Amino acid sequence: MKVGHQTDFTTGNIPKHLITFSIPMLIGNILQTFYTTVDSIWVGRFLGPEALGAVSVSNPVAFVLIAFVLGLGMAVNIMVAQYLGAKKHLELKHTIGTSISIFTLIGAILTVIGLIFHQDILEIIQTPETILPLASSYLFIYFWGLIFVFLYNTIGGILRGLGDSKTPLLLLVYSTIINIILDPFLIIGIPPFPKMGVAGASLATIIAQAFSGLLGIFYIFRMNLFHFTREFLYPKIELIKVMLKIGLPAGAQQTFVSLGFLVLTAFVNGFGDKVVAAYGASTRIDNFSFLPAMTFSLAISSMTGQN
Repeated sequence: MKVGHQTDFTTGNIPKHLITFSIPMLIGNILQTFYTTVDSIWVGRFLGPEALGAVSVSNPVAFVLIAFVLGLGMAVNIMVAQYLGAKKHLELKHTIGTSISIFTLIGAILTVIGLIFHQDILEIIQTPETILPLASSYLFIYFWGLIFVFLYNTIGGILRGLGDSKTPLLLLVYSTIINIILDPFLIIGIPPFPKMGVAGASLATIIAQAFSGLLGIFYIFRMNLFHFTREFLYPKIELIKVMLKIGLPAGAQQTFVSLGFLVLTAFVNGFGDKVVAAYGASTRIDNFSFLPAMTFSLAISSMTGQN
């Protein structure tokens, strides 16, 4: 089964495979970090420190609700790689279908939870009153598009498990370009678009990820990896069990990390909106330092899975 820019990790030179597979992923991770940095630049420059603080305090709230699922998504990468390496193509297709269905369903459930409780979480972590309404509006838009966030990340995990790191990079390039273009139109209200402020930054991100996620679905469908039929869309219980067995440790780890960030944010919130804005801006820069290690860990999981 040849898929796009697929890398067969079961043959060839290991260091060469790791490097050639990791480079597109590293570029993609840099773009993804740049993605959120661009939002912060537009918001901070044109809306002020209060708006930047609102975006900064919103991210840990969103992260704590989706962290477990993002960790669980690492199991998809490993399962796809294992079935591909074992040449079990039917199980591979069922894994892809089950993953898309399950993560779409979880996205819908967390959308409802996020829409209902995001304001309460913001209040629990003592979000300053000056930025509370702005943070709430940002998260309200974000949670409406949560399904697309999960879809976008699930497709990326599937493709990386197949040994294809170039297609996720292209999807991310498209998403980044769309986000950069839409940000000024929706944030500051360039006609014919209304001025939406921080909610515009959230909407631009969701539109960009929805485009790339749906394009990714079309791609794997065109490559005969997935079919919109009951046979493949209906979740397989045995595959869900494997997914949980592999993904629970990673999901738990991500959950603890997200709770740590939430506690730290609550502590920072006590110093006021300007300190929150400064903290948010600095973390955007700090995030770049984690990218090489994170990239190589994903590459190693794909290689190990196929073997």
